[in-house]
Parts: sequence; structure tokens; C-alpha cells
Amino acid sequence: MRKMKLVLVATASLGAAAVSLVWLFAFIHFQVPGDGGPGAVARNAAIVTFWCLLHSLLAREGVKDRVARIIGAGYVRLVYNAVAAVTLMAVLYLWVDLPGLIWSVDGVLYWVLSGLYGICIAGMVYSVFSIGIVENTGLSSFMKKANARDRAIRAPATTGPYACCRHPFYLFYMLALVTGPVMTAGRVEFALLNILYCLLGAFFEERSLRREFGPLYDTYRLKVPMWIPRLLPGRQHRTYNVISGGCHDIG
Repeated sequence: MRKMKLVLVATASLGAAAVSLVWLFAFIHFQVPGDGGPGAVARNAAIVTFWCLLHSLLAREGVKDRVARIIGAGYVRLVYNAVAAVTLMAVLYLWVDLPGLIWSVDGVLYWVLSGLYGICIAGMVYSVFSIGIVENTGLSSFMKKANARDRAIRAPATTGPYACCRHPFYLFYMLALVTGPVMTAGRVEFALLNILYCLLGAFFEERSLRREFGPLYDTYRLKVPMWIPRLLPGRQHRTYNVISGGCHDIG
């Protein structure tokens, strides 16, 4: 019975996440000027601010612990993703487009900018998979080998794009917000609000990671830049992996 509930919750959570992300990517890419006035600017800002605050609140450990006591630890990540997805779709639905076209290109340049936008989206997906798609989606609850100790003891991601930049997902997302063949005034507002959220989110996320991992994360911060990716491998530094009990390299 419990497994059936997990299957239903996981299906709903992943389905909502997929729909919300496809909607988000289409929303950013296919922009058209609207007819919203100054009131729409304030309304849009209020909607995005509310979503950001809710998203941040649900990510706090204290809140997750309270939710776990109510619905069970196995459901927390699944429910979190579902709530984030549904509220994101609400933001996109309630958003009011603004008048004003900043730029619009066609021909070869249209496809070049669209391709760059696609690369940014691919980078976001790659960043998620590099962290661990099972853990991020909450599917670890289905994995027989993911016992309580494995879920409780984690290590910061240091491989893939995280070996070049400490926040590749945020970086790719911010680049996607300002890359594309069409830029409207509404997209500028959406981009500015989300970039501000990414910058603040990265700051608080690092503070949380330093509390959780201590010297391990401090070593990583010294070797890997926060935003500007290092394209060439640096000198490797041996660090202790708290999951495997062995050592791994941070270049």
C-alpha cells in the first residue's frame, strides 16, 4: 500500500515538474509584447516574489523536518517538487505581458540565438543529472539500496559542471533568461526578478552547504569559482568523500 502511494505521488510530482519546465522554457523563448501597464509590473513582481519566498521556505531544513513528521520522510522531496511545479505554473499563468519590444531577429541570427538558448537548457538538465536525478526527484525512496544512512549522509557535488562552477544550474538559467531571438519588456522584468532570486539563492545555499559540510565545502569553494567557469583543469586536491569513505579529487 505504501509503495502504491509512493508511485502515485511520484507520478504526479514528475508529471507536474515536466509540464512546468516545458511551459517555462516555452514562456521564456516565445515572448510577445502585451498590454499591461504599471500595475502589471507591480503585480508580476509580487507574484514572482511570493513564489520565491515559498520556494525558499519549503527548502529550509526545519520546514522539511516538520513536513516529514506529517507525511513521512519518503514523500518530502516528491511533495516539494510537486508544490514547486504547481506554483510555478500558477506564476506563468498569472503573469501579465508588458508592452515594448527590445529586440526581435529573424533569419540565421534567429536560429543562432535559439541554438544558444537550447544549449543553456541542456546545461540546466546536465547540471541536475550531475547532482543526482534520483535524489533530486525524490525517487531515492524507491531505491532498495538507498537506506536511511545513505540518504542522511551526503557530499556536495564536485564533478561534471560542478567542477567548473559552483552554481552551474543557476548560471545556465540566468543565461537562458537573456538569450533568445525575441526580448520584450515583459521578458526583461521576468529575467531581472529571476536573476535576483538566483543570486540571493546561491548566497543562502552556500551558507547552508558550509554549515552542512564544513571544511569539505570550504576546500571546494577555494578551488572552484562561484560564477565564472574555469575551462582548464587546475591542480587536483584530494578530499574525503563522506559517502564512500574514500578520497576523490577536486581539480
